[in-house]
Amino acid sequence: MSEERNNETQTGDRSASEDTTRWLASGIVRLGLAIVGVVLLLFAAGRIAGIDLLEMVLEVLTSSIGRWILLAFVALVLLAVAVRGFSSR
Repeated sequence: MSEERNNETQTGDRSASEDTTRWLASGIVRLGLAIVGVVLLLFAAGRIAGIDLLEMVLEVLTSSIGRWILLAFVALVLLAVAVRGFSSR
């Protein structure tokens, strides 16, 4: 009887692990697509307006304040992932 429970627990752990892996992989792909989309949007909008928006954004992000903004955004994403992980359990 205890062996059956042990097997069920291991199967449940594997299933949860696989779900987490799938969710993480899906999230990484979506994040990559979102980044590519934003880059293309900045490029196209810059071409329409006649200014180089993409270069301007890169200059801001490579400045000291831009790095902090980028770090804050990454922290916000991590917090959102953590909250979503807790709410799904």
